[in-house]
Amino acid sequence: MSESNQAEYNMKKIMESMRDYWEGKIGRNRKRKIEKRFIFQINQGSIKNEELDIDYNRLDEIFEKKYL
Repeated sequence: MSESNQAEYNMKKIMESMRDYWEGKIGRNRKRKIEKRFIFQINQGSIKNEELDIDYNRLDEIFEKKYL
């Protein structure tokens, strides 16, 4: 698997985990900063376990500033 394929695979995993956010299924009162654990493919056969903080309210601010 090439590095670009690994990066695409990892990005898809992040996007899938945030599906409810992207589809607008998380109400404003439920949005908060959360931690999600991911297992990323780094290179052929090598994986890395990472924790990402996702702040849905901050994402809203960024999108509103950029697109409204």
